[in-house]
Amino acid sequence: MWSRIVRIPFGSVSWSRWHGRCIRRGMNAIIRSLSLVASSLALAAVAVAQTPIQVRGEINQGTGGGSGCYWCTGAPFVLKYTGTTVQSSTVNLNAFLGQKVVIDGVWNGTALQVNAVQATTQTFSMGGNPSIGDTMRFTTKTAPGTLALNLAALGTSFLVPVGPIAVLLDPATTVALAAGLTNAGGDFRTEINIPNLPSLIGLRVFGQGVIAPVSGSPLFASNIDAVEIN
Repeated sequence: MWSRIVRIPFGSVSWSRWHGRCIRRGMNAIIRSLSLVASSLALAAVAVAQTPIQVRGEINQGTGGGSGCYWCTGAPFVLKYTGTTVQSSTVNLNAFLGQKVVIDGVWNGTALQVNAVQATTQTFSMGGNPSIGDTMRFTTKTAPGTLALNLAALGTSFLVPVGPIAVLLDPATTVALAAGLTNAGGDFRTEINIPNLPSLIGLRVFGQGVIAPVSGSPLFASNIDAVEIN
């Protein structure tokens, strides 16, 4: 099993210093194993308008949802966790509510204009026991022997840093945790030890994976996931 444990020194080292170290390690790993210009994740503050993109995620209704739906913006359809507006004049988005999907479309600077949608399997998840003093797990899931990169952030955004890849993490807080090969079950896992600091309770952490298919197909980004530290 390919996995890596990352110890985050909350309390002893500032987030910015940890962020800088992780970004440097992540960039080196990407250059060696994914040939991805990782610096663009930190430098791309906004997505380019009218950019053809492919997005993996979950379509939700943007209205209602109660106080726990922090991504509900009031738009009819949004991406879960990011609140990105999703709209289409040709696809019945109601048919895909609550499903993991691959969306092909165009980002116009304010909304994702959908041209096609396909149901798919989840390609990224966060789990473990995200409580202080315990462990948080980031897992990219795809074909065995595939190069994968696990990313984490403290917020969300909508970026198109490389080709059609849509990165849904906040560039100011994004860190590259680790890169490597998926195991025989198709998983690449990174684990973070969470310090036993009550000040971390309630902190929301987001994650996403970047995948280089063994077939030689273009890089793509996974769905986004999130947990709240207890």
